[in-house]
Amino acid sequence: MTSRIQAELQVPRRASAPAPAPAVPAQAPVLSTFPDAVAATVAPPPAPSPSEGQPFRHRLRDVPLVGSLLSWAWGLARLADTRSAAHTALTRASDAWNFAAAQEPWVRAREAQFRGQVDAGLQGCLGQIQGVRAEIQQLRTDSERDIAVMRVEMRGPFQEIATLRSEIEQVRASLAEHRQAEQRLQAELEQLRAALWDHRESIDTTLGDHRESTEAALADHRKSVEAALADHREAAERASAEHRRALEAQFLAALSGEAAARQSAEQETRHRLAALRQEVLFQQRRLSASLEVRGTTSSHQDPGAGPSAPPREGAVDDRLNAFYAQFEDAFRGSREDIKARVAVHADRIVLAGAGTPERPVLDIGCGRGEWLEVLREHGLAAYGIDTNDVTVSACRARGLDARRAEALGHLRSLADGSIGGVTAFHVAEHLPLDVLADLLDETLRVLEPGGVLLLETPNPENLLVGGMTFYNDPTHRNPLPPAVLQFLVRQRGFVDAEIVRLHPFPDDHLLPQDDVIGQRLNHLLYGPQDYAVVARKV
Repeated sequence: MTSRIQAELQVPRRASAPAPAPAVPAQAPVLSTFPDAVAATVAPPPAPSPSEGQPFRHRLRDVPLVGSLLSWAWGLARLADTRSAAHTALTRASDAWNFAAAQEPWVRAREAQFRGQVDAGLQGCLGQIQGVRAEIQQLRTDSERDIAVMRVEMRGPFQEIATLRSEIEQVRASLAEHRQAEQRLQAELEQLRAALWDHRESIDTTLGDHRESTEAALADHRKSVEAALADHREAAERASAEHRRALEAQFLAALSGEAAARQSAEQETRHRLAALRQEVLFQQRRLSASLEVRGTTSSHQDPGAGPSAPPREGAVDDRLNAFYAQFEDAFRGSREDIKARVAVHADRIVLAGAGTPERPVLDIGCGRGEWLEVLREHGLAAYGIDTNDVTVSACRARGLDARRAEALGHLRSLADGSIGGVTAFHVAEHLPLDVLADLLDETLRVLEPGGVLLLETPNPENLLVGGMTFYNDPTHRNPLPPAVLQFLVRQRGFVDAEIVRLHPFPDDHLLPQDDVIGQRLNHLLYGPQDYAVVARKV
């Protein structure tokens, strides 16, 4: 490196004290690596650098001629990890310095200063290296101490691991013993299974033999019993035939003597029945005529029921009251049948809270009083109204509260919210639409909040009812389909209107239901004969 610098500089040495530096020759080469050093060979010593307060490695750049070289050497010394690296950098810097001193005498004066600074830097590096060594030694001491402590602390876990290993070995030995015992038990079980199978085969064989012997004995006993029964049956038939012949002879002898007397008695009985029938018809006519003459007098009008209204369309003529009472007996059914049919509604009245003395149940068109009797059996307060004097009298004879009154006139005489429930069985089909609407309006007015309305009528969904049995009653106007009556009830202000279909034909009327057609025909022909619309007041 020194020879390279000498070859590039080519500057003559001075023999005397420093003098003003001559001008730089035009042909003098300029170092591309050390521009500051070349400039220093032809210029007087520089003035003190203005950056005296900067770090040492920055101030080295201000040294003439070799400033950059010294700055590079200082960097090497700072970055060196060992003393040899720093010494090598110092040697290179010293060579460069000696070469520069041989060229310029004033460099020698700067050499001592640089050497002092370099020595101070090296001392600092040595101090740092010693500090690092001390820290490394301290870390080593701490690490050894921590390792010793960890060894002491790990003795307990190591001992536990050893104990666990011994316990695992014991468990393995125990499992091996259990496995051997299980194998022994499995062998014994196989032996028991084989013995059980052999025992089962022997039992099956024994049972088969016993079954065959038992069946043979039963067959023999059955034959003997059948033979005895045949003999006994023949003897009984012979005795019965002889007894029957004796009785027939006695009966024929008795009949031959009484035949003439019975024939005459039957003829006399027919004459009496004809006379009684004529007398009954005559009395019915007299009763109807009497009722027609009496009319609807105050003696038959209930107190507080209000004045009787004029006859409305759909009402039965008073002259036909006796006829209609007998008509119900003939076509509607017996009292027990009707009570069984209407009894299904009693729970609805109880759940609605109606039937108290303060809020009784009003039955419009009470007829023979079957529904009133059911309510009385349930302990509910109720009374009925009807325009037929005959049926009203029959109800009173049974101790029922029945009153002769027309429906609309009686409802209009009642106070608002004074009734707990209003029922009407087979009444709606007798009324024109306007009368039925007025009846629903007045019912809504007299019912207490939450009061129940129950209307039962023939079900025209049943073709036999809608096309035939409905018209058995000549006072019926027209059938009311369930949806129509339900709509009318809702439209007049009632809520929770529900259709309840009732009284289908007995099962012995049904057609075979093997296919859809049979099921459909049973529904149309033998389905529910009646339905009820049940609603309540808000």
